[in-house]
Amino acid sequence: MSQLRFPLAASGRLKTVLICEAIRRIDGWLTNGPVFCPQSGAVAGVTNDAGVVFWYGEIAGYYLAYLTNLMKESTKSQSFANQAARLVGRWLETQWRSKPGPTRLYATTQVDWRNDHVFAFDLAMILRGLTSARLSGINVWDGRPIAGFIKTKLMDTHGSLRAIDTTTSKKPPVTWSTSVDGHLLKAAVGLKAWGSHFGDHTMFRLGDRTQKNLSSDLTSGWPHLPLHPRLYALEGLLICGSVSPATIAVLIQGIMAHINIETERTDVIAQLLRLSLFAQLEDVLVDELASRLLESIDADGSVVFRLNQADGQRNTWCAIFARQALHFYSEASNGRTLKHGLCI
Repeated sequence: MSQLRFPLAASGRLKTVLICEAIRRIDGWLTNGPVFCPQSGAVAGVTNDAGVVFWYGEIAGYYLAYLTNLMKESTKSQSFANQAARLVGRWLETQWRSKPGPTRLYATTQVDWRNDHVFAFDLAMILRGLTSARLSGINVWDGRPIAGFIKTKLMDTHGSLRAIDTTTSKKPPVTWSTSVDGHLLKAAVGLKAWGSHFGDHTMFRLGDRTQKNLSSDLTSGWPHLPLHPRLYALEGLLICGSVSPATIAVLIQGIMAHINIETERTDVIAQLLRLSLFAQLEDVLVDELASRLLESIDADGSVVFRLNQADGQRNTWCAIFARQALHFYSEASNGRTLKHGLCI
């Protein structure tokens, strides 16, 4: 693996030109590499040297948000982003033509317990991506079958969000993704955004109720959750404007004191960097996170799930999160105000 190992600038801030180069390479991999299929619109979750390991609806939602942010950043990208978003929407519509598509659509036959269930979080990320594209003027699929499924299968009799719907008799494992917990605060963002845009009051209220029900655990910071969904919870509150930068700063500093960033997942590092920037934490911590992200980028712009990963797999959502985190880092370094609503 040929990694980019960028040096720190003499001032202690990472050189802008190096960050721009890293972003350019990630963009190249996300738009011209194996992630996006220009024929079908499918978006890969994980790839390897042989091609796509599986396609992933949730990641298609992130990809739509990435495309719409790309349009805002550069007029050169508008034509590609517009056409790609339409194709991604068409692929999602195909997946939902008669019933929910598999959570992970594998290129070869694989047994995956996730495909026996439909996850509220995944569907909310899809709806958020579709809404983002619509708000950017792209005539993409509206996702109404997904919203209908949420309201009929993932909303209980009290009007509260359920974490999963099980499509077989098999019981799911007890894990964060199958539980109603803090990570669904980020799902609430997608539900409220879609409900607001399409005038669906039931969907908006479902997102609002989810946000109110789960926000009470903010003071503890959800220490029982693994770090990845724990940071989803903070992101959800940040995007909704329900938490102050000072509160995020305290929680992130507490987290950083108990982890080793050299062994953490790349998506987690990207999440920590985004949140640290919004919390305006000290430069030395932010620089350390940015430097660690740069080490995770291969020469072709692909991003590994963990540093020194040896299995050849490349991870799409890690790339999307890392790309945005580095973009935010560049913007903050140049004194620009970051918009929390753009956080993917």
